[in-house]
Amino acid sequence: MINNSEFKILVVDDEPDQLKITEHLLRKEHYAVKTAQNGMECLHTIRMDKPDLLMLDVVMPDMSGIDICMIIKSDPALSSVYIILLSGLKIQTDQIAEGLETGADGYIIKPYKRRELLARIEAAHRTISAEKKLRILQTRTDVILSEMPDIIMEVNRNKVYTWANHAGYQFFGDDVIGKEAAFYFEEDQKTYEIVDPLFYGADDIFYVESWQKRKDGEKRLLAWRCRVLKDENGKVVGALSSARDITQAKQAELAMMESEERFRSLVKLAPIPLCFVNREGVLSYFNDRFIRTFGYTSADIPTLREWWKLAYPDEGYRRWVVETWEKAVAKAAREGIDIEPVEYNVTCKNGIVRVMEISGITIGENFLASFIDLTGHKKAEYALRENEHMLRESQEVARLGSYIWDLSEDLWTSSKILDDIFGIDEKYIRSLKGWTALIHPDWQDTMHNYVVDEILGKLKRFDKEYKIINKKNGKEYWVHGLGRLELDQDNKPLKLIGTITDISKRKQVEVELLKAKNKAEESDRLKSVFLANMSHEIRTPMNAIVGFAGMLSDPELSEDDRNRFSGIIQSRSDDLMHIINDLLEISRIESGNATFVKQKVFLNSVLDEMEEVFRQKLERSNKTNIRLVAEKAMFDTDSNIVTDGLILRQVLSNLIDNAVKYTESGSVRFGYNTPVNGTITFYVADTGIGISQENHHVIFEHFRQAESQDQQKYGGTGLGLSICKGSLALLGGEIWVESSPGNGSTFFFRLPFEPDKEKNQSTGSVLDKQTVRATYNWSGKKILLVEDEQTNMDFLQIILGRTNAELIPIYNGSQLKAMYDNLDSFDLVLLDIRLPDANGWDLAKEIKSIRPGLKIVAQTAYAMSTDRKKSEEAGCDGYISKPIRKNELYQILDKFMLRS
Repeated sequence: MINNSEFKILVVDDEPDQLKITEHLLRKEHYAVKTAQNGMECLHTIRMDKPDLLMLDVVMPDMSGIDICMIIKSDPALSSVYIILLSGLKIQTDQIAEGLETGADGYIIKPYKRRELLARIEAAHRTISAEKKLRILQTRTDVILSEMPDIIMEVNRNKVYTWANHAGYQFFGDDVIGKEAAFYFEEDQKTYEIVDPLFYGADDIFYVESWQKRKDGEKRLLAWRCRVLKDENGKVVGALSSARDITQAKQAELAMMESEERFRSLVKLAPIPLCFVNREGVLSYFNDRFIRTFGYTSADIPTLREWWKLAYPDEGYRRWVVETWEKAVAKAAREGIDIEPVEYNVTCKNGIVRVMEISGITIGENFLASFIDLTGHKKAEYALRENEHMLRESQEVARLGSYIWDLSEDLWTSSKILDDIFGIDEKYIRSLKGWTALIHPDWQDTMHNYVVDEILGKLKRFDKEYKIINKKNGKEYWVHGLGRLELDQDNKPLKLIGTITDISKRKQVEVELLKAKNKAEESDRLKSVFLANMSHEIRTPMNAIVGFAGMLSDPELSEDDRNRFSGIIQSRSDDLMHIINDLLEISRIESGNATFVKQKVFLNSVLDEMEEVFRQKLERSNKTNIRLVAEKAMFDTDSNIVTDGLILRQVLSNLIDNAVKYTESGSVRFGYNTPVNGTITFYVADTGIGISQENHHVIFEHFRQAESQDQQKYGGTGLGLSICKGSLALLGGEIWVESSPGNGSTFFFRLPFEPDKEKNQSTGSVLDKQTVRATYNWSGKKILLVEDEQTNMDFLQIILGRTNAELIPIYNGSQLKAMYDNLDSFDLVLLDIRLPDANGWDLAKEIKSIRPGLKIVAQTAYAMSTDRKKSEEAGCDGYISKPIRKNELYQILDKFMLRS
């Protein structure tokens, strides 16, 4: 059942009595009703409340219902509102027809009967409800199909692609629609023959695998599931197919088959005993080395149980072996790791007991066991154990790593602590070359020559501090090596025995002490330079102030000179006050006493203020060859934020002042970008001398300006940018620079974006739109907008939508070329020069060759002096640079709208 209380109706009629009657009748039926008596009130209410149904009187005092209908239907946000025109008997039929052509959905002749009115509204209610449900269902279906990871394609009866989801476009390319499916086949395939029965009604669903050509040209194997599409008469009209890329799965399957064969050969020829045990405990395979080592054959040990009985005859020991092995296998299977090696005493068929290290890998519920014979190593291991224990204990106490280098074999052995210092394991190749590779590259030649010339050549003791790189973690360490040679009876070196000590902490302390010493000396030097510079900066304006102040007392001084001297004193006093303020501000920041006060700030007003102040300053300093540009990313009504306005003005003023100071000609641009992720970024860009990369961070430090090679030319205290950095930090902001010598500089600073929640965005909006419509009314004109950036497109549609022109948006060169056959329907093309897939100037030439009379206005973000010339050469009739200012755009386009 339809709920009338949720159905919103706006009734617009300039006759109060008729309005009250209609409102009373609809409220009685429980509809949500609002009323308006004129066009302006109607437009305001409909934008605020967005009703489902608008009952609109055709004749009203301020504007006609047809005009209102046209405004509403041209607004994408309101175009879905259902409109019923209310007209008297005297209204001409062609006026009603005009209203319906404008977009109205129906009409009622006044005076209307209650039954007819309610029936019309109920019918509209059912229609609107059905359309809402249909839109929701369509949106849900489109999202699901588009975002599915599988490829989904639709073909018609001729096997030509007519629709694809996102995954389909990703695989086949943006131009897949309109191409026959066979275009993407690879090699000689019989896919058509397999699928053909579908199109003759043999089956509804079919599965097929085929090699397809991806958009990058790579051949991929796709698994298709196809379902036919039929019309209401059961006739096949096409097919809908889903596909999944199974190339890797197929390759893995083939690789597995090849790997199994290779594995069998490897096991057979392996130099260690191997045996394979299946899930039932059957020893289904063991290699030749297993038989030679243990003497057992498959007849002796058909299962794991028989192996345990023969290999571990002692019952108690056997229980431990079985328990230990089963735990190791279970852990490996559970954690997906190799079976951990364990030593077991295995009794061979001839009765000899061998010490074997048994490990392996799990393969599903099966496992492969491997055996390493340790018997020969055990005796030597026991003999070394006592000596190693004593050596290890002494090294642990002294934290020394020890080594023995056998010079005849060029091999050295090392203790665990030495291995930890170098970050090596037992597999590392311990030779002269291996030791050299552990040394820091800056020390390798020195240490190699030291060992060869001094130690081995002159038979000296090893005593050297040098730098290494830990093999495991890649970090640098300092070590101190000590050692002595063992010589034979002919005084030839046999071995080098010594120790390695990690002295990195001691070296670090030495380095930190040296850094602290250098930093203190640098700080003293910078402060001395700063004080000398500050003395100069203060004495310079003071000299002018004192000198000209003394001249003012001269009784013979003319009035013009007196005024001029007073102006100089005032100007130099301002300079002196600026220096003092900088000193006080940096003192407050450094002491932690600086504070801030948040308040409502009008960004566009601040930019206007900066522009006016510095334009006057440029005129006073005769720098008329510098163009000052304030750039605003938001409308005035949207540019209100909450921040410390004083700090914002201070930072902008400092940055613009620097830009003007270091720029001889060109431009200084300043402004802000659209807020992103809760922050807003400001910038000041100049075409001045630029800053070297190594000074990008230095310039934000105290006093560092004093080192500038242009100090005498440009002056300054070196505190301005430091103050900017400290002040912005109070607000949670940051500042940085992008620059290179000779290419100008762009300073950026970012602040938290807190919009003014009390602003009324609707205020002025309607009036602005009405003013635009009154001044620039391009009804009946059609404009093609070519812009790849969505936010820029939104901006163009908003400001040009107020002119009543029909706007057609497209986003790339391919879409534009697709519309070449329809160019005759357009009055103007607003063309972005930089598109992702085409050059705008080339497109302009193509358009002019097809329709020479079509007006083209180029828009570009390059803003270079050569861009206008290039646009003219390409045939463009107009040119506008970004950021686009609406009034400038209106003026440029209006010239061509009047001609077309």
